Amino acid sequence: MDRDSSPEYKTPQEGISETFSAASAANTKAEKETQRTDAEILRARQNADAEVQRALAEVQRARQSADAEVQRALAEVQRARQSADAEIQRALAEVQRARAAEQSAEEDKKQAQEDEKKARKEGEILRKELKTERKRSRRTTFGELLQHCHTIFSAPLKVEELTRCTKGKIPQPKGKYCPLKFEHWEDCDTEQQKIYQSVRKYLEPPGSAALRLFTSRLGLESMGEYFGRPISSERDVEALERFTVESQVHKIITELCNIPAARDEFHLGTGVRFDSHANCLDDVEADREQDWTAEKDEEPLNCQNPRPDQYCIYQVDGDNDNLIMTVEYKPPHKLPVETIRLGLHPMEFWKEIVNTRKIPTGQEDKKIYDAAVLTGSAVVQEYHVMIMNGLEYSYVSTGLALIMLRVPSKHPSTLYYRLFEPNSELTSQDDKRLTAPLTSVARLLCLCLMSCSSEVRDKVWRESAKEGLKIWTTGFDEIPLRIPQFEPDQSPTASQHSHITTTMTIKSHTTSSEYQPSHPSVMSSPTESYEMLTRSSMRRERPADKDIDAGPTRQKRRTGGAAKRSGRQNDCLFSRDESYEGKAFCTQRCLLGLQRGGSLDKQCPNVALHRKDADVDQHPIAARSLVQQINQQLNEDVDHGCTPMGCYGSAGALFKITSSRYGYTVVGKGASAHLWRQKVSYEADVYRILHQAQGSAVPVFLGTIDLKTAYFLHGAVEINHMLLMAWGGERIRSREEKSFKREFRRSEKEARSLGVLCHDLRPENSLWNAELRRALIIDFDRSQLDPLPVKKRQILKGKTNRDPYGRKRPCSNPLDL
Repeated sequence: MDRDSSPEYKTPQEGISETFSAASAANTKAEKETQRTDAEILRARQNADAEVQRALAEVQRARQSADAEVQRALAEVQRARQSADAEIQRALAEVQRARAAEQSAEEDKKQAQEDEKKARKEGEILRKELKTERKRSRRTTFGELLQHCHTIFSAPLKVEELTRCTKGKIPQPKGKYCPLKFEHWEDCDTEQQKIYQSVRKYLEPPGSAALRLFTSRLGLESMGEYFGRPISSERDVEALERFTVESQVHKIITELCNIPAARDEFHLGTGVRFDSHANCLDDVEADREQDWTAEKDEEPLNCQNPRPDQYCIYQVDGDNDNLIMTVEYKPPHKLPVETIRLGLHPMEFWKEIVNTRKIPTGQEDKKIYDAAVLTGSAVVQEYHVMIMNGLEYSYVSTGLALIMLRVPSKHPSTLYYRLFEPNSELTSQDDKRLTAPLTSVARLLCLCLMSCSSEVRDKVWRESAKEGLKIWTTGFDEIPLRIPQFEPDQSPTASQHSHITTTMTIKSHTTSSEYQPSHPSVMSSPTESYEMLTRSSMRRERPADKDIDAGPTRQKRRTGGAAKRSGRQNDCLFSRDESYEGKAFCTQRCLLGLQRGGSLDKQCPNVALHRKDADVDQHPIAARSLVQQINQQLNEDVDHGCTPMGCYGSAGALFKITSSRYGYTVVGKGASAHLWRQKVSYEADVYRILHQAQGSAVPVFLGTIDLKTAYFLHGAVEINHMLLMAWGGERIRSREEKSFKREFRRSEKEARSLGVLCHDLRPENSLWNAELRRALIIDFDRSQLDPLPVKKRQILKGKTNRDPYGRKRPCSNPLDL
């Protein structure tokens, strides 16, 4: 090695020494370092131990923290597990609910499907029911009405057990006009078929929808509930016929009246009216009550003039009502259908039944004879009414059977009949098509339309017809007439009648009936009247008679003087404003001037007729002569100038009387001979006593007339006598108003001052006269005479006085009045 380039060179000793020194120093240093190291190590160890302790503490803390965390974690896990378990449970519950809901949904789906199916069926049923209800509640067509009326009303009809039916017997029509022959009405069906087709043409026009104008089926069914019980009395038959048949006919004719062509073809006027026994005279009402009581108590009826249980049918033309038919009701337990079939047949009725001296003894012949007597008794009652009223058509109804009757014009002694049984004649096929008038409603409708077109039969025809008829006057003493019995298989309804043994006991051993000449006097008793409204008079000559085959195409029934409709009768007493045919009523002043020889009243609506085109102020005739002229006029033709007003009092019926020669129009108060004797003639005397009060307190009274030919007023009696007087005024509705009360007291005082005590001062017996501005008193049949005012008046007058007839006479004892 190069010495120059190496460190300083030393000796080995030196080197060793240096080395030793260096080594010693190094050792010392090393020791120091070692010590330091050891110290460091110690410190490090201590630090390490401290760190370890700290680490252990940290570890301990960490372990504790970890344990806490673990505990917390475990708690969290526990909570999580519990929560999870709860969630699982909830989930399981949800799943279970979901499964249940799904199952329920499936079931609901199935149920919904079933419900839907059921709902569809129910909906279909409801739609059908709704459709049916709509059909039931909608108005019916003409054909539907006929069909429903038959199925609802006619088909279910039955007769009550005999023990529950009303008692009594079918009375013989003693004192009634009797037909000589019964003939079957052969062309009845043909005539009715023509009319029926014509009605269908109007109400069910071909090529267009039938008109829905009539009561719904629902309404008919509701009505049917009230008439579903078996028939047990005449009242049942009447109610049944009125509401289920006649009211339906009325509705049909009302609709036909709304069709001008139909109204003209059938001569309907403004329609028809079915009316009952309203507004009859008191005596007639008493007679009705007596007859009903006798029947109820099962006492023998007074058959001298049995009064039928009738219903009237009028043709209405404005305010005029013309009687076109009447109806006789008989209960089917007294007149069974089988009896009618057996007893109603073509025969010489008078000769073979009524006036025969030979009573059949064989069982079958006696059965036929009994049936003929019983059926004939019912039919003859209606025939008598037809003759007395000049009717061409009428019918008898038992509810189960309809006997249609016709009296031909040329041969009134022959009675044509047609028996109709709706439940037997109407088949199921006919029920659907109804191409023929086979129901009760259709039959009666056609008969009414035939009656509207029937000829006018005036008083002349009626009197002529009666002259050729005989009167049923005898009975059949101690001969029991039994309703024939039938086997159940003889008739669909025979079982209902097979047990009936009702008898009709008659009074004489002989069956002969002497011929009685027809005369109006045979019906003069008020008990012979029929309880119906007035029949209009028919004043024109009837055309030439036609054969029975002439059919329904006849002269229109003319509207002569006619009865007012019953619904307005309470208001029409002496009413000037009612539109009766002829002239208006003369004024009180006009007739007062006539009575006392004064001048004409220029305000009288008939003054021009009184003057007879002459410029005079005096009446052309005296009051007594006018009364005689009117009496002669009515004796020549009782219909001429005589119009029933349809108004009744307690003792009379009112007429409008017009003098054909002088135009005087007055009120006639008509009464039967019976009522005339009892009440009205006395009332005439009272009017004469009140001579001075006429035209102020009472109407002007002209006099009385006696009719040579009685006026048969349907619903009252035969009118044989009349009072003639002035139109009184309007009825006073209330006497509460001071002016009316004052005037009424004034009139009553005036009558009392003349010796008349009014004991019947009801509102019905007082009228307000606007012309006189006075309250007039009428109806004095219950008044009494007081002679004291007469005596006082005689003293004041001195030597003269007036008798009850208004004539001057010497003063005499006032009690002579």
